Amino acid sequence: MMKLSRISVLFIIFVFSKTFGAAAAITQPDVRKTIPMAEHQLRVAMDQAWTDRGSLLHDYVVESLNNSGQTKALNDQLLKNNKAIADAFGSYYPAASIDKINGLLKDMLTISLNLIDAARKNDAAAINAKTNLWRSKADDFSRYLYALNPNLVFTKTQKLLDDYLQLTIDAINARVKKNWATDVDVQEKLTHQLQTIAEQFSNAIIKQFPAKFK
Repeated sequence: MMKLSRISVLFIIFVFSKTFGAAAAITQPDVRKTIPMAEHQLRVAMDQAWTDRGSLLHDYVVESLNNSGQTKALNDQLLKNNKAIADAFGSYYPAASIDKINGLLKDMLTISLNLIDAARKNDAAAINAKTNLWRSKADDFSRYLYALNPNLVFTKTQKLLDDYLQLTIDAINARVKKNWATDVDVQEKLTHQLQTIAEQFSNAIIKQFPAKFK
């Protein structure tokens, strides 16, 4: 059997790595290079704003149940987050529309915080009333988005937001009952739901204004 010298072996390894490395580069393109910058920026902004919403609300629930003094600061951050979500729509719709989105989100946020307070007090009647009010405001939000962008079908957005509300209620209940395993599980589901909402909103904007994302 022919024995290869050390140099020959190294040369074969070099050629092999170059050949298959090039093939891998061809078959596995860099996804980042295939997405237009405008689309990338929209998706990042929308996703970040909605996932921040979940994190801040979770922190608010924790601090509220602990009766800490941090709820005021978190409330201020949530209001800023409201604007961040609205601003994610900002490059594509008039300023008046962005103000309307911000206002509708603020209404939903206020109800969410009242719902947390009702859960902390174990006030079943208030919990039920605030839940129904939140759904009503979410329907207003869904209708407005549909009027703004027909790709955001009312019933689909309504379902996304309703699932988000239910997960939020589940998260509050888990913290109230100190069921930590459920709390972690629900938070993961809630984050995924918020990412889904962000994705659907981004998809609808891109579909409505394709020329801006080439």
